[in-house]
Amino acid sequence: MSQYTMLLDIKDYKIMSCEKNGELFLFKLRLSDNQSIEYKMEYILSLRNNKWGVDGASVALNAS
Repeated sequence: MSQYTMLLDIKDYKIMSCEKNGELFLFKLRLSDNQSIEYKMEYILSLRNNKWGVDGASVALNAS
């Protein structure tokens, strides 16, 4: 989690898209923090044994 500490300072977010692929859901988001720095984030959710979990995530600085 140390590479995602910027998530603790998020001021605003917008879900750009959500795509379903089988049992997986791919979310694409645009985030901005309290210093007005923007990020692009993608993560994959899955439902297993009636529990949601994150299977993968990536964050890129200065989303355009």
